[in-house]
Amino acid sequence: MRRIGIFGGSFDPVHNAHLALARLALDTLQLDELRWVPAGLQWQKARAMTAARHRLAMVHLATGGEPRFVVDTCELERAGPSYTVDTVRAMQAARARPAEWLLVIGQDQYGRLDTWHEWRELLQRVTLAVAGRAGAEPAPGPLLAAVPHEIVKLPLPRMSVSATAIRARAAAGQPIDTLVPLPVARYIAQHRLYQAQHPPTETPTSMDIRKLQRAIVDGLEDVKAQNIQVFNTEHLSPLFERVIVASGTSNRQTKALAASVRDSVRGKGFPVMRTEGEENGEWIIVDCGAAVAHIMQPTIRQYYHLEEIWGEKPVKLKLGEVKSLPKASSIADEDDESDDAPPPARKAAKKTAAKKTAPAKTAPTKKASTAKQASAPRKLAAKRPAKKTAAKSTAAAKKAPAKKAPAKKSTARKA
Repeated sequence: MRRIGIFGGSFDPVHNAHLALARLALDTLQLDELRWVPAGLQWQKARAMTAARHRLAMVHLATGGEPRFVVDTCELERAGPSYTVDTVRAMQAARARPAEWLLVIGQDQYGRLDTWHEWRELLQRVTLAVAGRAGAEPAPGPLLAAVPHEIVKLPLPRMSVSATAIRARAAAGQPIDTLVPLPVARYIAQHRLYQAQHPPTETPTSMDIRKLQRAIVDGLEDVKAQNIQVFNTEHLSPLFERVIVASGTSNRQTKALAASVRDSVRGKGFPVMRTEGEENGEWIIVDCGAAVAHIMQPTIRQYYHLEEIWGEKPVKLKLGEVKSLPKASSIADEDDESDDAPPPARKAAKKTAAKKTAPAKTAPTKKASTAKQASAPRKLAAKRPAKKTAAKSTAAAKKAPAKKAPAKKSTARKA
């Protein structure tokens, strides 16, 4: 008979203590599978939870790699409050063969189990596996204590990790990568979860990743990195959206590049999750959540050739440009102008070009000047022939220099 564990919670966010308890349950209870059940609507909690899709995504990231972990979305798909007894009923009804069911809960949950919906039926359907803190005996509530029942104790080592503290640290911009699995930390940073200026349900825009991408490239350019390449990895990995590869010629330069990237990214308000490889400086990874920078010495870069792994979708990026992102609508206009010329020079260049392209209008202007005292209809009549055909305007342009020469001679005779 299969032994199936049920492990429910808001998982807002899922953290290292959750994982430690889940692994302990697998081994101690000898489970064939442990079902993680993110709560849909917790009727005993007044706090609004983060959007279900984010919590579900974080659970998937945290549980990946362990085949006995199963993510069950039954409570997210069921309308109304999430009652554990309803979840257990549904799971047992959906299974054709009998199984032994164990409900994994914490010591605090066990202490108030007699406040749960239809808790007496729940005791008949599952065995309680209670995770107790070291040196503390799980204590039932008064109503539960009066009902005969058995529990299995899970001796969980004390861990100073709580979802409340993690949310507070994330809101304050403090690192959380030691409290949650690294993929979860990246996801929180990428989606700006738990930050006051962004609602929990908000997703990052394309401009956010462009700003982060630009901040990393700026940091690399400040220390003269070589061969900077940016790749879009959204279709290859759920953990990050950009991989940026750059070269440094020495250990000293790669370390300086990594420091410059960190400063630039944090200066733009983005978090830096971690940095690896600074000990020797041959290959340094700066993990910025939604984007990861690989700073490598040329021989290492040539050997590992990350472009073959991540280079399916290179991102076109102007290097050495002004360090602010252009609006998408202005990119086409910028391509037609010289990036090296400042705005005043560009305007002067346009004026000069306008003057050069108006030789055909020079001759008609002289003709018009000789007839200034004529009436308005005569002026219009004089201009119309020049506009009718290009041949006439060209002929007028050729005659213009011939008129200028006699004018100079007459001036010399007067002198």
